Amino acid sequence: ERLLKSFSEAISAEAENEKKELLLQKFAEAADEVRSALKVPGESLVAEMDMKRSDVAEELIDSVRDQLSMGQVASLPREINALARIAKKLPADSAVLQRTQTLATEFVQALNTAPLEEVEGLLENSQHGHLLQSLKDLNCDAPELRSKLLSRVIYSHLETARVLKDLEELEKELELLEKRRKDEAMSADLYVEMSKFVDSMEEVFLAKILEEGRSRGAKVLELTSILDRLKDDGKMLPRLSQAYKVVSLFEEAQGELQKPSGMNPKVVVRVLGDLGPVLESVAEIRGYGETLQDIVEKFKEKLEDACRKACSAEGDVDARLGGLTKLAESGDVAQDTFSKITALSFRKTGFVAAISRVAAEKSLDAIEEELSKESGMNPKVLLQHFQDVGRRGGPSVDLVGDRYSACCDKVGQRMKDSMEEAKTSSNSAKQKALLHFAKEFDAVSGSSLEAELHAQLGEDAA
Repeated sequence: ERLLKSFSEAISAEAENEKKELLLQKFAEAADEVRSALKVPGESLVAEMDMKRSDVAEELIDSVRDQLSMGQVASLPREINALARIAKKLPADSAVLQRTQTLATEFVQALNTAPLEEVEGLLENSQHGHLLQSLKDLNCDAPELRSKLLSRVIYSHLETARVLKDLEELEKELELLEKRRKDEAMSADLYVEMSKFVDSMEEVFLAKILEEGRSRGAKVLELTSILDRLKDDGKMLPRLSQAYKVVSLFEEAQGELQKPSGMNPKVVVRVLGDLGPVLESVAEIRGYGETLQDIVEKFKEKLEDACRKACSAEGDVDARLGGLTKLAESGDVAQDTFSKITALSFRKTGFVAAISRVAAEKSLDAIEEELSKESGMNPKVLLQHFQDVGRRGGPSVDLVGDRYSACCDKVGQRMKDSMEEAKTSSNSAKQKALLHFAKEFDAVSGSSLEAELHAQLGEDAA
């Protein structure tokens, strides 16, 4: 019994132990000779060992079939290798040999539907290196088996990686793909498919960096490095690094714009200037242009608020407006650069025009307030406000044209009414004062009020 047990262990072991098996065989032969010489009754040990060989093969066949029925293939190379060694010493007409050879075919067929994790485990099995030879010895030659298994595994991981959103889960898939790429069974077709996958992920990762932001965007760059290693000429990282810089600049500007107070407009203007050289790399990627547009619109609103405060504050209003205008001009220069990037979804919003319009509106507010007085209107203050509209508003006066024209018409009507009173009462001093005001008003507004008043008096304007 001890001999048969040792024999059974030897022929079914994970690794072939030919020396031990040979020693046991010689011992059995010697024992049989002694038994024969002494005429001791009993079965031949050699015959029992041959029967044991068949019994072990039967047990292994049943074990393999049980595991196949459950989809378990990862650990089967040990049993298949052992069966191949045993089969070499079975009689050619042995039914067990036929069953063993049939089992080898069933095993290969089962690999087509076995769970993916089992197939991956099979590829990792240390016995897998001998498996192909063992299958060949069992009349089931499958030279492309590892390549086919590898193909199934890689295609599955590629499909999973394409739809994953979680960066940590995606990292696991990419690391597995990188590991499989080093397998010597990788075919040219698999290299092509992996390269196609890498190419398809570039725009996905560019959008992902914008979605994740600066802190998590660094993780996207790590995964980009893995993607580049999945392709012989992988060069995605430089472009993704540019995108990461764009996102970092976006967040710097957004951080300033989100402050309820104390925003530093110089920071935002600097960011807009820094964005120009790097935006080209992400111009056609959805979301970047929209984010930039949002930053520009919010900054315009901040500049308009600053302009309103500057116009309402005590002190040198023009000096404060001058500082804002310089920042606005620099911002407009940056926007001109953005507008030249044809693939970028961006619409210029003039900063200078925006604050000029606000300044003009503030002056018009003061004019309308002065004109609303039924009496006591201050002509000097009124003229100053009209002058401010043209000086501070610049080209933006056209944007408030209706209000400006209405104010001019109201001034003209007030002057004409006053002139009619002065004419009726023959108040030459008042007439002279009204004509003097009209002349100054014409100078700042571009009107022809002086000529109209002279005409009202029946005179030609001098």
